[in-house]
Order: sequence, then structure tokens, then C-alpha cells
Amino acid sequence: MRRVLTRFVLVAAALAAIPAGANAATITVVHGIPGFKADVYLNGAKRLVGFQAGQMTPPVTLAAGRYSIAVRPAGAAASSRPVLARVLVLHATDAISIVAHLDRHGRPVITTYHDQRISLAPGRAAIIVRPAAALPPIDVLVDGARTFANLGQDANVSTSLPAGTHQISFVVAGTSRLVWGPTKVTVLAGKLYAIYPVGSLKQRTLDQLVSTFSARALPPNGVPAGTSGLAAVNGPELGRLAGGFDPRLVLLGGMAAAVLLCGAVFVRPRR
Repeated sequence: MRRVLTRFVLVAAALAAIPAGANAATITVVHGIPGFKADVYLNGAKRLVGFQAGQMTPPVTLAAGRYSIAVRPAGAAASSRPVLARVLVLHATDAISIVAHLDRHGRPVITTYHDQRISLAPGRAAIIVRPAAALPPIDVLVDGARTFANLGQDANVSTSLPAGTHQISFVVAGTSRLVWGPTKVTVLAGKLYAIYPVGSLKQRTLDQLVSTFSARALPPNGVPAGTSGLAAVNGPELGRLAGGFDPRLVLLGGMAAAVLLCGAVFVRPRR
């Protein structure tokens, strides 16, 4: 099946618009609504322009506080009614992923997830599954074993596994009916992989988006868990699900912050 690569640009103002000090939190914005090109507003100011399905931002640092998020069709007037709106209260040290996606019935919604750092033993990685697609409840098979069962759209579950290449499939809960996969996912020691099924099974727009974060090594030995050398600059790593990761992050100079080019790659597996 074809692969789709999308790229987008975050302007410096989007990263530095709100001062952040010691009481800083971070947010990552993920777009998983097929065919919807959006402008994203934060506290009434346009921060993301022409944000497309399959794109995500790096973690953006904000001061703790209350924020209003509004999502409008790209080019719509700032005074127009938003397609999606959400009030978000950030506390110091929060790390939040904000995901625009379809609910089980195909309606656009916003879901927020807390990106907690998981402690990992040397040589191990972790995967998090966050269903964000118009799907029935699913079971997740890892290397053929039913690792997660009956996951709905409120799910945010994780498990650790040895670094290396693993096979992941999604099936309708309680059955062997395949809805996605199998895909081969190569995971690196000390990394945490958030897997988002996005799109719609019924509309045949189902895809999968993956972001990675650094985990914590377990005490007491202090052995570094991350040894890949592929750490992203100021953001999550995005890459191919089949055959390993292909980060595409470029750092450019700016006045008050950097302009980051971020790529997200979707792989449609063999059916």
C-alpha cells in the first residue's frame, strides 16, 4: 500500500508566543482527522496555520495556567464558530498531548493525554496504545499475543518489551477480525512509543501515527536506558513503522524561537 509523508512548519511565534518560566508545562498537538485542514488558535491567537491530518507538533513549552483551544477550518475567520473547542488547565511540569480525532461514531473530538515518563530497565522499551479512530473496541496483539483487550477511545495503556523489532496488530475486541496490521515496529532501548490509530475504519481512512519520548532508567545502577543516538531535538521522534525509524527534524534559527520542520510518516500495512 502507498505511504503518505506530510510535512509542516511551526513558525517561531507559535513556540515563543507565551513566556514560560520555572512553572512551565509542555503540550504536543496531534491532528488525526482525515481530510480536514485546520487553523489552531490558542487563547484567541492563531498558532498553527494549515495544520493537516497526520501532523503533530514537537512539545511546546507554556507557562502553567488556563488556555482556550479552538480549531477552525483553514482560512476561516477568527470570529467564526470553531469546529472544536477545549479549555485546558496546565499545571507546572505537566506534559500533555492534545489529539484532534474522530470518535467511535466518526464525529470530530479533542482528547487530552498525560505523557507520563515510564521507568525502564536497561535494554527495554515501552509502547502506549491510544485509540483515536472511528473504530469498535479493539484488542492489541504484540508478537501474536493478545497484550491489550477491549480498548475503547478512553484507553491509554502501556507495556514494556525488549528493544528490537516486534509485530503489532489490531483486531475487533474478542475476535480475530483484523482491522489493522500486522506492522513491524522497531523499538529502541530507553524509548517510549505512543501509538495512535487515527481515521475511520468505515470510511477506509484508517492510519497509524507514532511518536516517541525518552523514558527514565531504573535505579539504582544509573545505567543509561537510551543508547540509540536518535534523540530528537526539542521534540518527539516521528518515523516509519515498518523497518525502523526515519526522523526528519531540521532546526533553523529564529528571533525568539526555532522554526521546526517536522515529518510524520504513515505506513499502510499489507492486508
